[in-house]
Amino acid sequence: MFFDIAENALGITSSVKARFDSRKVVNRALDGVMKHALFKDRVDLEQDRMGRGNPNIVGAKQVAEIIRTIAVGIDGRVGRRLEDELDEGELVEKTNNFLDVLLGAFPALEAVADGTLTPQDLRTSNMLGSTVMLRVLAGVYAELTDRQAFDDEDVTEFFGQLAPSMAGPLTAASIWVEHVPDNVFTVGSLSPRSRRQDLKILRDTMVKWALDKPVWLTS
Repeated sequence: MFFDIAENALGITSSVKARFDSRKVVNRALDGVMKHALFKDRVDLEQDRMGRGNPNIVGAKQVAEIIRTIAVGIDGRVGRRLEDELDEGELVEKTNNFLDVLLGAFPALEAVADGTLTPQDLRTSNMLGSTVMLRVLAGVYAELTDRQAFDDEDVTEFFGQLAPSMAGPLTAASIWVEHVPDNVFTVGSLSPRSRRQDLKILRDTMVKWALDKPVWLTS
């Protein structure tokens, strides 16, 4: 009943909707994922946008997007058939495995998890403070583990190679500016562009890096 009211209320955020719409398997997995060390007490339950001063790393809306991306990829959708087939416990486990990989690969996120770096400082110094970048990394993880036979250790190693390049703002010499096509990144930015096509280009580019192991990345 609450959700039926909230669905039609003016101004209610997607984060609030995600928390109360238990009809969707992705939303039912929210609580289990929000208990992960990276997200615990760092998820905004009301707001969708993470302003520079927000003490949280993500909103509930972004957590739901990450779970959905882990389940069906950047460009997938959870239709009626998948709603019946997907298991919320498995979604929680796979998403938490992805978050464990992030902590193992990126010292900046590990610092957020252990409380030595605030989300506010992360957002001003590192692309990992971008909710868009976190979603793309989820898409890369899903692609590598589901279709390319990578295990979590393989993905952790690959992501670890990217870690030094996550610092920002980006310069003209950044791998993101030099090696990602179609101007998905711009000099001075701390996040990729967020159009669906840009997210797919970035995911596909990063998957290609993981498979091809370019010298400029692994040296």
